[in-house]
Amino acid sequence: AAFAEDYAAGEAAWQRGEHAAALAQWLPLAEAGQARAQFAVGLAYDRGQGVERDAATAARWYRRAAAQELADAEYNLALLYLDGRGVKQDLEETVRLFRAAAERGHLPAQVNLAYSYEQ
Repeated sequence: AAFAEDYAAGEAAWQRGEHAAALAQWLPLAEAGQARAQFAVGLAYDRGQGVERDAATAARWYRRAAAQELADAEYNLALLYLDGRGVKQDLEETVRLFRAAAERGHLPAQVNLAYSYEQ
């Protein structure tokens, strides 16, 4: 229950535009292994909100959440591999991650997966 409350407090701060305050809530949760918090921290680094933009750090946090089968993290990590942002470009890994997220019902991943097969 504490996780849910702390995560929600971070989400409320984020919605108010208080990105650094949100990260202060999420970082301990992310370090404790909470996938949604890991994704949220990755997103902050990916967008440069509340922290300096850093695609490599975003990729590390997305990877930790993706390892717990969080579709949003798999999808965002796939986009980093597609563009070679923060990671070495790897189209096979891109497709693998799109497929994993698509199998969990992630619609944008399903669309990107279908598109990748057309190429």
